[in-house]
Amino acid sequence: MENDGTAAAIAEMLFGVGKRVNNFVYLFLDVVIGGRVVCDGDILRGTNSNEGDLALMRIGSPGQSSLLLEHASLFLLLNKLRAYP
Repeated sequence: MENDGTAAAIAEMLFGVGKRVNNFVYLFLDVVIGGRVVCDGDILRGTNSNEGDLALMRIGSPGQSSLLLEHASLFLLLNKLRAYP
């Protein structure tokens, strides 16, 4: 079973613009941010199946890094908007 960002990247690879290229980055924006890296016509998975998952990409400086999905999601945006008077 794949997450929504991976499934969308696979669909793009099989039926969309990704059919014409072997390497691309698919950015998925929905309730959370996600996406995958496609390399040589295949989903980049790595040793723990999470390599190439953009939502799990570490951002920030060493020792203070966090995941991209902790900063870019619809839930986070809605919570910030609710905090305003």
